[in-house]
Amino acid sequence: MKKLYPLIAAALLCFTAGNCYCQTDTAFFDGDWKTCNRSNAKYYRIVTRQVARYIIKDVYISNNSPQMIAFNETADISARNGKFTYFNEDGTKQSEGIWRDNIRTGTWRWWYDGGKDSTVATYNDDGSVTYLYKGAHREKALMFVEQMPTYPGGEEALHKFLQTHIRYPKEANKNHTEGTVVIQFVVEADGSVDEIKVLRGVEGGCNEEAIRVINMMPRWQPGKQNGTAVPVYFNLPISFTLDDGKKKKK
Repeated sequence: MKKLYPLIAAALLCFTAGNCYCQTDTAFFDGDWKTCNRSNAKYYRIVTRQVARYIIKDVYISNNSPQMIAFNETADISARNGKFTYFNEDGTKQSEGIWRDNIRTGTWRWWYDGGKDSTVATYNDDGSVTYLYKGAHREKALMFVEQMPTYPGGEEALHKFLQTHIRYPKEANKNHTEGTVVIQFVVEADGSVDEIKVLRGVEGGCNEEAIRVINMMPRWQPGKQNGTAVPVYFNLPISFTLDDGKKKKK
C-alpha cells in the first residue's frame, strides 16, 4: 500500500493545481490555412486540454517555432474567446490581445521591426478603437499594391461570412431603413484587420453592426508589394435591404 501513496499524492496535486494536460488533436494546414496532409503543410496545430480551457498552438513546420499560442474556452479556433498571441516565423512577437466572441476587446498590441516598436490600441464596447500609441516604425498603409489583400477563400467566402454574421439592426428594421454602409479598414502585413472606420453610413444601427462584423473577421491574405507583405487600405460595401419585411444582407 505504501507504494501507492506517491501516485495518489501526485494525482491530487495535479487535480488541485489544475495543470493536468491531455493532448486532444493535431492537424496540418497549408499556406491558406486549409487542412492538408503533412507533406504539403506549412503549419501544424496542437490542441491541448486543461481543466477549464484549451491551449491551441499553431507551429511553423519550417523551424517548429510557434505561429500562435491561444488560451481559448473551446478547442474550436473559429470561436475565439481568450488570450491570443501571434508570432513571426523568426520567433518575434507579432500581436497579442483578448478575443471575446470573435471580437477584439480590451488592449491589443502589435510589434514591428522585430519588436523594436509597436502599436497599442484599446477596442471599446461601441466598436470604436482608441489608439494609445502608434509605433513610429510601422509602415504607412498603401491604397494600391501589386497584389491586393484577399479574404481567405475569396469573395464567395467573404459574402458567406457576411450573410452568416450580420444581423439586421432592430431600429433599422422597425423604421424600414435601407442602404449601403461603406467600411474602410487596413489589412495589416500579418493579415489582421485594423483601423476600421465608416466612409459612408446608414442610420438605425447599421454602421455599428457593420463595424461589429468586421471586427469578427479572421486574418486575411495580406497585400504584397515587390513580393513583401505590407499594410493596405481596403474598402468594403455592406448592403442592408428589406424584402417583404424580411431582412437580407450581402
